[in-house]
Amino acid sequence: MHATAPDEPLSFQWRRIRGGETLTATLRFVMRIVKTNEPLLFAPARSRDLGTLPPYAGARRYRNGRAIAFDLVPLAPPPRMTSTAFRPSHIGDEIFHDVAHLAFTGLADVEVFHPIVIADGPLFAIGENGGLNTTDLVRIERQPIAGSGRIWSDVVTQSALDATIESHLRWYSRFYKRRNAVRV
Repeated sequence: MHATAPDEPLSFQWRRIRGGETLTATLRFVMRIVKTNEPLLFAPARSRDLGTLPPYAGARRYRNGRAIAFDLVPLAPPPRMTSTAFRPSHIGDEIFHDVAHLAFTGLADVEVFHPIVIADGPLFAIGENGGLNTTDLVRIERQPIAGSGRIWSDVVTQSALDATIESHLRWYSRFYKRRNAVRV
């Protein structure tokens, strides 16, 4: 289905009609392949994941002075593992790729971006006993020193890409179904 990272983000849309007003939400999986000559090693974060808001852009649409589109911005699917430390560290700038250059297209009221890095090599996590465990999906996060919000990206192996996108798409579909939005 998604054997390699496409040149353009993989996009899905949902539409909700409420009170005669139509709102559209677009989900874009923004993918990049990271070439490494060695395995990637992740140290699990000890804190509990409280939910991560994906980067998004939204049109300023109001009814009676209240924003009406932002309840279409979901939390990202919960990760199996979250990490804040990894080796080799020199690829950090490649893992935290910037989605800010993806300008709001105006085609939807809300555009949600889900960053995914596809690793061409194996992923390993440090286990509870200090041993190495293979993994195929990790959410890597950075907390800015000043300001709020987290910068994050899912890191996935090439072999797990299809299953990861399908799993994430089911998560987002359930979210939009609860908001009476229909996939188009």
